[in-house]
Amino acid sequence: MKKFGALFLLLGLASSFLLTWGCAPRKSHKVEIKPVETAAAVDTTKPKSEEPTIVFEEVPPAETKPEVIQPSEEKPAQVYGYRVQIMAALKEENANRMAEEARSKLDKPVYIEYIPPYYKVRVGDFLSREEAERYRDKLKALGYYDAFIVETLINTH
Repeated sequence: MKKFGALFLLLGLASSFLLTWGCAPRKSHKVEIKPVETAAAVDTTKPKSEEPTIVFEEVPPAETKPEVIQPSEEKPAQVYGYRVQIMAALKEENANRMAEEARSKLDKPVYIEYIPPYYKVRVGDFLSREEAERYRDKLKALGYYDAFIVETLINTH
């Protein structure tokens, strides 16, 4: 057993020697550092520039003339109301013929409205249904027996 103890002691010393031998300081090499020549110093400050002079001038107010608005031929405003329909035709020529005949006989505006597939001949611009009913009765007396009232957009005068 003494032999084993001596052997372990010898192994322990050898391993300690090997471990410490790798950690020993090495020989140092001298490195000579030479100073580097630098370029001429550059001035990095911003040059002083003259500040611009700001001049305020008083400008007299412009003479403005009121704008004259010429009356234009605008479409009359449209609202919902009533017209009396006197005919509906598939052909535009037939509707035009009836509208011309109605214009020559009647005292109210006559319109042709195309609502596919018909051209509808309608008369008047009435805000109330009662007004439209009175005019429908007048048209029936003039021979437009199939006249009836429709609610639609009408022109205001």
